[in-house]
Parts: sequence; structure tokens; C-alpha cells
Amino acid sequence: MSSSSPQSLTSIELITRDAKSKKGMHSSAISPSMSPSAAPMSSAANDRHNHNHNHNHQSGSGGRADGRSSKTKSRFHKKKYHIFPGRNRFYCDGRIIMAKQISVFYFTISLIIATCALFFVFDCPYLASQISPAIPAVAALLFVFVLCTLLRTSFTDPGIIPRATPDEAADTERQIEVPNGSNSPTYRPPPRTKEIVINGQTLKLKYCFTCKIFRPPRASHCSLCDNCVERFDHHCPWVGNCVGRRNYRYFYMFIMSLALLCVFIFACIITHLILCKLSKGKSLLDAVKESPASIVVGIICFFSVWSILGLAGFHTYLTTSNQTTNEDIKGSFSSKRNHSVKNPFSRGSVYKNCCVVLCGPSAPSLLDSRTPISDEQYLSAQRARDLSRQQISQPRPSRTDTTTGNASSKPKPNYYTLSRLPSYQIMNQLCESYDKDLVNNLKSGSLSRNIFAKHSVKNGVGDKLRIV
Repeated sequence: MSSSSPQSLTSIELITRDAKSKKGMHSSAISPSMSPSAAPMSSAANDRHNHNHNHNHQSGSGGRADGRSSKTKSRFHKKKYHIFPGRNRFYCDGRIIMAKQISVFYFTISLIIATCALFFVFDCPYLASQISPAIPAVAALLFVFVLCTLLRTSFTDPGIIPRATPDEAADTERQIEVPNGSNSPTYRPPPRTKEIVINGQTLKLKYCFTCKIFRPPRASHCSLCDNCVERFDHHCPWVGNCVGRRNYRYFYMFIMSLALLCVFIFACIITHLILCKLSKGKSLLDAVKESPASIVVGIICFFSVWSILGLAGFHTYLTTSNQTTNEDIKGSFSSKRNHSVKNPFSRGSVYKNCCVVLCGPSAPSLLDSRTPISDEQYLSAQRARDLSRQQISQPRPSRTDTTTGNASSKPKPNYYTLSRLPSYQIMNQLCESYDKDLVNNLKSGSLSRNIFAKHSVKNGVGDKLRIV
């Protein structure tokens, strides 16, 4: 055995030491003089042990990985719609979005279902037997189409534009900020508009103080939902949602089909009463007494059809001219105000405008409301929302009047602290504050420079406010 190499002895010693430490083989010690044939056997046994040990270690690490994945999944049980800053409601795990006030929507859908149910129960059997079974089939088809378009209008994102992140808002403020000297007698707030040219027409992009963005063309901020909406048409309480770029076509199909359904049901009820009168030789009053539900449905349709037909005609005009209700009310492209102003979004023909509005590709939603967020993101968003509400509600610190030396009860509003409010509220609060300052200065017999005046200053783009 003296001819055995030092390398083989070293390996045998290592195997022996490992076997003693891991298997507890204290009774048998392996000497350096053991036969070389025992080395492969011990190596094979040690390899099997190491394989089992490595397998157990891998299974344990896999269990820890599964534990980490379960913890990660548990941390992401909230989604983005839970921290949505607007006043909307989300249903079906963020798939459905509606306005906060939806009581009128419930009234709309209940009235449609109740009216059609009375018609199907009391009028359709007689009309199907006396005239044609196609009458209840056509009514059912119109009823289903009306409900589908109503629900699609109410449950679809109208085209809400996400608000700017804090970094984006800070970058926008740095870009539009106007330098004001510390000793300057006038205050120049940042410009609130930008000008762009579309098809030869100059349009102004207004800055939204709530969303901290320059609104795209045709977009507007809905005060009820507290969101900026693309191609904003109007907020419709009857459907419980805003009407904008992504759901206008369904709204148009809803009012057109509803107008057709009202006319159809009203005509069928009149026909039912006339046939009852002629077939039985009774008076119209007797025919009404036999079917009082028909009179109820007829009265509802009679008073509803005029407003629905008028609304359908008005939106047909808007569709053919490629305008929105908001633009038509404001007269943005009215020739009466300025003959040189034309609608830059019109395609030049009725057919093309209808194809663009009703048959164009549907824009994707920008909300991404179903993306999971962590608990830390959820809590930080809640803290930011509470802090924003506190900053708006709490009174600002009083300032010392330099002319009288007394602290005023209501300080002058700060432009940046009011930036979360709409522009008209900022104007109202500024005017009220400076009116009170003027009255106090007149009473004290001293006029200071805190007199508020509104001027149209053309500095860059947009109108500005100047404090003289």
C-alpha cells in the first residue's frame, strides 16, 4: 500500500471526514492503508448522499421562492383604480367606469324596461294575432338594441386623460413659469394657454389646474367627474357618464334607436286602440277602459318622443358637421362671431364626417386602471390625497398689512396654492380678496397698491392677470 499516491490518500481522507460529519459513522474509521477498491465504493456512496442533499436543498430553496412569490402576490392585491383621483365609480374589477351620481341612470333603465314590459304584456298579443307576429319581434329587437347601446355608453371610459405625475407637473411649471422680480410692483402668473395650428386655424390649448396638463384640442374638464375628457361632448346624467371620444358613437346610436322605439310603440298603441274600437263597435273610451296599461305606455311615449326626437336631430347635425355639444354651445367655430373661423376638424362633406365620427377606429383607453399596485403605492397615494384635501380646506396663514400694521383676517390667495381649483374659482377668490382689501384701505383713509385690476396682457401666449 506504500505505492499508493498522496492524491488518493487525500481523497480517501476527505471522504472519511465528510462521512463522519454528515452520517455520524463513529464506529468505523477508515485508515490510510485501506485497499484502493474501497475508494470507488465510498465515492459512490458519498455521491448519492450529496445528490440527496442537493435535491433537498433545491426543494427548500424552491419552497422559499414559492413563499416569496406568494408574498409578492399578496402585496399586489390593489389596482390603479383604487387610487383614481377623479370622482368616478369602478365596477367588475375596474372594467366598468361610471360617474358618481348614477341615480338618474337607474331611473332611465327602469323606465325603458317598465314601458316595454307593459307593451309586450298588454298590446303585443293582440297585435300579433290581428296584424302580424312580426310586430313583437321588431319591438324586441329594438328593445335589446336600446339596452345594449345604453349599457355600452354608460360602462365605457369616455376618453379620460390621466393626470400628470408630480414630476411631469413640476417640469411643466418650470417650462411655463415667468420670472418675477422680488421688487416688481406687478405679479405675472404663468401663461395658461398654448397656441397650435390645425388645418390653417389657430387653436388655444388651455392649461388644466386640476390635472396639471395642457388639454389636447377639443378636450375639456368635466366638473362633475373631475376629469379631463378627450373630445368632450357633455356630461349626460341619463346615461350616468360623460360622453366623449370613446363612447359618443354608442350614445348617438342609443338616442336614435330610442327615438325609433318610442315612435314604434306609440304607433302600435294607437293602432291597438283603433282596432279595438272598430272590431267591437265600442267608443274610444270603452276601448281605453279595456286596456288601461296601453294608455299609460302611450302617455309616456308621447311626452318622451318629442325631447328624444329633438335630441336625435341635434346630434345628427353635430355628427354631420363634426362638432361637439361643448363646441356648439360655446360657438367655437361659429361664423356669426368671426367669418374667417372655420371648423378645422371637418372633413368637408357630410358623408366623410359621419364616417369619421361613427365608423372610425375606436381609441384605446388611457387609464390602465387594472394594473396591480403595491400596498406602499396605495398608502402613499392615500396620504397624498389626504394632504391635498387638507391644503385646500385649511386656512392659509395671515399676513401683516404694511399700511395699517394689523393682521388681516383673510390673507390674499396665493396663485400656486389655488392651482388645484378651476380657473373661475381662482378668479372669484382673487376678486373677493382684493375687493375686501380695497374696502379696508378706503375705510382706514389710506390707499395702498393692493388694488386688483384685470388686464389683457399679450406677453407670449394667452391672457394674464396683473396686480397693480
